[in-house]
Amino acid sequence: MEKKHDKERAIANSDTKVITVDLQAVLMTPVQQASALYYKTKLACHNYTIYDLTTRDVKVYFWHEGEGDLSANSFASCLTDYIEQLPENILELIIFSDGSNYQNRNAVLSNALLDLRTRKQIKCTIV
Repeated sequence: MEKKHDKERAIANSDTKVITVDLQAVLMTPVQQASALYYKTKLACHNYTIYDLTTRDVKVYFWHEGEGDLSANSFASCLTDYIEQLPENILELIIFSDGSNYQNRNAVLSNALLDLRTRKQIKCTIV
């Protein structure tokens, strides 16, 4: 109900944006049928997705285990990159996420959002 209410508010107010964020299950690549090669050549890939509820735009951050890990820093970097690219007229951002502490509810992300609040003057709320 809260998400529906916030979405309606964002549709009515052009200065508000409502997004959902989630990490997809680990993708193992490449897909192979040969069982002898299965464990020797697999690369774990991660897909962090940001979905705008009002415009239905999707932003995907994709990396493999050689480029980054699944730490709070990785997710904070993805989310702050997204927020930095928002238009200047956005004054409030409401973020819906799952309850994962290492992804969405931690001190690293809170500090990153606080920094954005002071620099960009945008109010960020994680629900």
